[in-house]
Amino acid sequence: MKYIKVNKKNKRKLKRVKIRNRHLVKKYPWIAPRNWWNGKLIDGYDYSYTEWELPIGWHKAFGQMYLKELGAAIKEAGLEREFEIQQIKEKYGSLRVYTNCYTEEIQGIIDKYEYLSENICIKCGKPDVKQITKGWIYPICFDCYTNKSANTEDQKMKLYREATEGSTDTMADSYTIRRFNIDGSSEHTYDISETANAIRKHYERRMKRRG
Repeated sequence: MKYIKVNKKNKRKLKRVKIRNRHLVKKYPWIAPRNWWNGKLIDGYDYSYTEWELPIGWHKAFGQMYLKELGAAIKEAGLEREFEIQQIKEKYGSLRVYTNCYTEEIQGIIDKYEYLSENICIKCGKPDVKQITKGWIYPICFDCYTNKSANTEDQKMKLYREATEGSTDTMADSYTIRRFNIDGSSEHTYDISETANAIRKHYERRMKRRG
């Protein structure tokens, strides 16, 4: 395990993280790490982390928005005590959130952010970016893209275009789910343009604050 030097700056940062997480866990108790066997908090839990750990770019882009929507749906369903986050990860270029129980509304929120994440930079949170399609699949903007073979910006751009060939650079405004049942199959299209536009506006505000 890599040795991490503990200094005053890191201690202050960790203290802020713990304070933030304590407030979040109080509001959303289902993001606290729990023992799978008895549902109780893990022994010695000190709020230094939660189960709501998204890749940094996606966290910046919509982490709080997602958490708020999911929290409201869980509360409405009366699942605050039963609901658990089992795993969060990036898979095939999109955010995957796995939980132990669902409602149609909860699943809709999870599906929505999965589709939107496909065109949001996983490193900085910039919306409407392309996906790397060669090798490991993930969404990334040109500014965050790195390639050791590039010595100039022109070379970097060329390699970026090659790596993202065939990828769209626009977040989804809708997605379609096909359901199968005893009577056959049916399709339903969900409009997610409102959330997509909210993510774009949030990014613009972030950039203005940075100057």
